[in-house]
Amino acid sequence: MFGNLLLLLGRGGPPPPPTLYYPAAAWLFFGAGSRTSPVAPTLNPFEVDLLAYLQSSGMTVYAGHVPQGVNPPAYTFLCVSEDPRYTIAKAAGLTFRSYQFSSFSTDYLETVAMDGALWAALGGFRGNMGSTFVSSCRLVNTIDLPYEANVDGSDEGTYHRAAEYRIGLKKPIPTF
Repeated sequence: MFGNLLLLLGRGGPPPPPTLYYPAAAWLFFGAGSRTSPVAPTLNPFEVDLLAYLQSSGMTVYAGHVPQGVNPPAYTFLCVSEDPRYTIAKAAGLTFRSYQFSSFSTDYLETVAMDGALWAALGGFRGNMGSTFVSSCRLVNTIDLPYEANVDGSDEGTYHRAAEYRIGLKKPIPTF
């Protein structure tokens, strides 16, 4: 009885095929594109400056993840959160972003040394990083993540150390 009523209202028939949705964090990370078809991540101007700054320090750094076929040691970074500042009337032109930097290596001590090199490059940084003024950069947390064994059963796995940095930077105030 209700099936006929649903057909009359245009809501009958087989259900639509399921749509695959990526988690909200992945959708934000992938940038442009729809939630069902992500595109490659797009870097904002500060992340382009950050990537260039770290690469000029001699580090092998990638945004998001290490590409397939690249052997460690390598770094990755990902913006975890952003906390823009406001006054009563408008945006203050300052934002704080939390970035996770991951160090990957096949040797644990090398991972620790890589973390030290990252600290030397970023810890306490203040000044211009490319075209962006960085007002502060401080280490919030460092954690060793579990050893990742290779799937082929060899002893050649990967050590992973993650460090979170909170970076304060000048952000243009939008005009409407």
